[in-house]
Order: sequence, then C-alpha cells, then structure tokens
Amino acid sequence: MRRCDMQWHRTAALLAWAGISLFASESAEAIYAKSAKLFSFGNLRFDVAMTVENEGNRQERSFMVAERQSGDASSLLIRFRSPQNIKCTAILIEREQESSSNAIYFPALKRVRIIPEQEEESEAVGMGISYAELDAKKGTFEPLEETLLEGNACYKVTLKRNGNRSIYYIDPVTSVIKKVEIFKGPQLQRIVNIDEVDRFDEQLLITRWQVNDLIKSRKLTYRVDTQSVSRDIKQGLFYHNRLHRCAF
Repeated sequence: MRRCDMQWHRTAALLAWAGISLFASESAEAIYAKSAKLFSFGNLRFDVAMTVENEGNRQERSFMVAERQSGDASSLLIRFRSPQNIKCTAILIEREQESSSNAIYFPALKRVRIIPEQEEESEAVGMGISYAELDAKKGTFEPLEETLLEGNACYKVTLKRNGNRSIYYIDPVTSVIKKVEIFKGPQLQRIVNIDEVDRFDEQLLITRWQVNDLIKSRKLTYRVDTQSVSRDIKQGLFYHNRLHRCAF
C-alpha cells in the first residue's frame, strides 16, 4: 500500500472513531484514574520474574508484590527474592488521598530509609521505574486527546510532574494502559509496553510488560506468575518496623 493510501486509511479510522466518541464529558484525569495500571490493583499479592538485558549481559531477578486497599488509602509492598545481593530489599509505598510516603529497606544497612521528595523521580532499585511512578503520583494533566496506536484508536493522556512528562496510551474499551512514553525535559527516557493482561475475580491485572530504557541501553522484561496470584495477604507486611523480617 502506498504511503499516502496508508495515511488516508489511518486518518479515516481516527476520524470515524472520533465521530462516535462518547468521552467528551470526561477529563484526561478521569480517564487516567480509572485505567488499569502497573502496580495499581486491589488487594492482591503475586510474584514477578524480571529479566534485565544490557549490552549482551543478562540478569534474572524476582520479587513479590502485594497491595492492600482501604477506601482512598492503599499500601504497596515490593520485596526482592533474588539475586542474593538484593534479596529482602523492600519498597513500601503508602498512599493517602492527598499525600503519600515512600520507604525502602536495605538489608546491608539493616535500616529503613524514607525517600525524600527530591529523590522521588529517581529509579527504584534498578526496576526501570521511579518511586513517583510506583506511587502513581499525580501532577498536571493536559487536555485529553484521541490518537491511533498500532492502527487502533486509543486515548492519549499526558501527565506533567516535576518538570517531567509521561504520555499514556489507554485502550478506550478495556481502560488498560497499553504504552507509556516517559520524558525528562524534551528527551524520551523510557518506553513501557504492556504485552499481556489477565482477569482475576473481575479485576484486571497487567501480567507481562517491557521497559526499554533508552538512556541506559537496557531492556527490562517482567512476567507475573499467574499461579501465585492470591488475596491471602498478611497485614503485618505493610508496617515500616517489620520490613526487616523478610517475610513473604
């Protein structure tokens, strides 16, 4: 197909979808708030296998994820199982409606450190994602847009925070975030692609995704062990003073 024909078909598809769009009364913030995101789910725990590839080197990592929700408050725990040099390292994100706090436990130091606000945009333990992104910290939303992603119509939500910009491409039917482009200033830093989504008890959970780190030339691949998904969550996991116990 000639380029002009391809462009015409893409434009026609977008205009056709826009013509029947029903989202005009919804804001970008509302679309983002109800979307299915990474590390944002209700009262589940599961295990994740992680692969980091960098210039021919490959490293396997694994960690547990658990989230507890109660009204507008939630607690997110990530605890590494392997490799040995980061085993038992734990990240605890506590979110309230208007505030949040981020803490990390370092086994080598045997202490919990609160992440100060000026460090929230730094990467969390080599995960390819920042503390602020784990926290789903809000910022300023630009007006909602409609676009095409791989030929499919989607919402385009742009969120600005601390001088950075994240662009989310959201499926209008499933409300799943399919792709994220993360910028620092004008420079594209990372691209997150969502590959698989499963449903557990009527709840959507992203179970496979990739992070392409353009700055560090890394590719990070994540896969949830779907057999490990459970609602059996020990409430004591979410206390700061118990992070050192390394209990799963």
